[in-house]
Amino acid sequence: MNERLNNIFALSGTENLRIRRAENADIQILQGICDAWIEKGFFEGDTLPCDYVEQCLKAGDLPPISNADKENYALFAVENDDKIIGLFDLYDGYPEVNSAWISLFLLDIEYRSRGIGKRLIRVIADECRKTGFKSLGLAVSMNNRIALKFWVNSDFKEISGIYGDLKYPVMGLKMKL
Repeated sequence: MNERLNNIFALSGTENLRIRRAENADIQILQGICDAWIEKGFFEGDTLPCDYVEQCLKAGDLPPISNADKENYALFAVENDDKIIGLFDLYDGYPEVNSAWISLFLLDIEYRSRGIGKRLIRVIADECRKTGFKSLGLAVSMNNRIALKFWVNSDFKEISGIYGDLKYPVMGLKMKL
């Protein structure tokens, strides 16, 4: 197991939020949060598979590089007062050696627009910085203006690329740590 990802968030949290590695026992709850993200199909042209969380735990949601390895991937559950309210993942070493990549960041609908996402991003960035990462990156649908605004307001201000097609363009964003 990747040492950086194994140790990250070990003692982390903010107020009543707790971050921990996702486990098989969490699959149903985390998949329910993913399934409720119905906007994804509108913004990106497809939805997450019905076994997405299980596949992330088994094989990872790996970046499109030839040497991608599940050892560099981790899926995390976010709890608020011991209730799972969200999930995110990190990949160590994409797109650059000392970068962490978020391919999924999702809060339960009931917990959105309360400042929890911004607090969570601050914790993730702080933990990544302490663990030796130099940047944090992600990709966001350019059609999803609410998400794009959230990420830019969360200090992801550097554009690392534009991908996809004209109907479903995606922008890579980066935060220096």
